[in-house]
Amino acid sequence: MGVGALRAIKEKGLEVPRDIGLVVFDEVFLADLADPPLTVVIQPAEEIGKIAARMLLERIESRELIPPREVIVEPTLIVRKSTL
Repeated sequence: MGVGALRAIKEKGLEVPRDIGLVVFDEVFLADLADPPLTVVIQPAEEIGKIAARMLLERIESRELIPPREVIVEPTLIVRKSTL
């Protein structure tokens, strides 16, 4: 989607990042190939999966009700040339 957004911005006669900054989510491989290379926010999918599986197993194995809880997993920001 980020590459498509970049194309649409260029079709409108705008320049990235001079006129508009563009940050994409989880498009690591394509983002580096774009012109300009796109700034990316990466979520740690493997870590999220491990946490979710562990929480699910706890819930399955527990004989008591486990209340919902919030888990915050920090993303990684890779700044490239699509932002100032």
